[in-house]
Amino acid sequence: MKKLALILFALLLLGCFAVPALAAETPYVSIDADLTEEQAAELNALEKHIEETYGFEAAFWLDNTLPDSDSFTSDVKSFMYQHTATTNAMAFGVSAESYFVASMGKAANYVTNDDADTLYAAIKDADRRGDSYAAAVQFYEGLTQLLKEKTRPAELPKTNLRLMDAADVLTADEEATLLDRLNKVSEQYKFDFVIVTVPDTNNWELEAFAGEYFVQNNFGYGEDQLGCTLVFDLGGWQWYVSAPDGESADAVNLYCIDYLADHTDFQDDLRGEKYYDAFDGYIDFVTDCVNEAQVKKPYGTHHRIDNAKHKTIGVIVSLVIGLIISAITTKSVKSGYTNAVHKNSGAGDYLVQNSLVMRDSRDQFLYTTVNKTPRPKDNDSGSSSSGGRSSGGTHYTSSSGRSFTGGGRKL
Repeated sequence: MKKLALILFALLLLGCFAVPALAAETPYVSIDADLTEEQAAELNALEKHIEETYGFEAAFWLDNTLPDSDSFTSDVKSFMYQHTATTNAMAFGVSAESYFVASMGKAANYVTNDDADTLYAAIKDADRRGDSYAAAVQFYEGLTQLLKEKTRPAELPKTNLRLMDAADVLTADEEATLLDRLNKVSEQYKFDFVIVTVPDTNNWELEAFAGEYFVQNNFGYGEDQLGCTLVFDLGGWQWYVSAPDGESADAVNLYCIDYLADHTDFQDDLRGEKYYDAFDGYIDFVTDCVNEAQVKKPYGTHHRIDNAKHKTIGVIVSLVIGLIISAITTKSVKSGYTNAVHKNSGAGDYLVQNSLVMRDSRDQFLYTTVNKTPRPKDNDSGSSSSGGRSSGGTHYTSSSGRSFTGGGRKL
């Protein structure tokens, strides 16, 4: 009897350890099969990859015991709400006779019910075999492939022109005039100046678009491949300037880009849809950046424009302070005399006849004051490529291995 009891107790302990291993759970998946710990871990890892890459949760529900009904779509939505923790989520539900995709937040930008056929095609073989675990794996693999295809950057346009107006924001005459200017200044400075407008970037990050566009279209002047690219994204309402690292990025540096944004009419012209004026002014400014760098005076904290701006501000501040001090002094002197004398009606009351006779007159300076300002030393010439301010520039390494630095703004 004791022996039988020991055997039963041992079987009970074995069952306690075995059941969790066979009934492991994943919060995102509900299927008609028990999952081992390894299987649950694999499904969770596949879901987490999607979540980390695309920013939304993805849930899968397979129940072939459910009949087709009008409420199935709402059932899938309810499943999504119950099995995800954020407002950026989707769920793919499969019943005995139908399937449906529900999505919200960021997921709705990637996956809609139009993709239901594609997702079911990924799991169809496993579903017909009755292998629901394999169907869950194939769902996540199929969803990953679908997302890769939807987010794959489009092929960049090919051109040998330094101006491409794909967004069609310029007239034909304006385009011809700007292209002629770009060609002339590029030859003059031995530096490729490139401008491209696009209606959208077709899944390209702006810095990647600028770098790859420059590389794939073989821009870059001379052996050092000098140049820079301005990209204006009409759909994203943003712009970005990129230059290859080295001499190009030293000339068109982050300080230069900040100055373009903050102290020129460039952004205001773009906002006002005066695109020709914006690009014409940009050419003036960026060629000046390159010219200054070529004479060893790149834009930076000690650049002549910044010094002139600071001097102007200093003069204005000094004048204001002087006016305030003068006003205070005048008021103080006036108040001291107001109560000391009475007012007479005419100037004659204050004049003593023949009391002052002028026989000789001359001007004589009693003293002078000289203010000296020390000249900047050679190491204060502003040779830093980025100066003291930065737009939080970004760096990009192209498919060819070339590195680019740049910056820009949202309008």
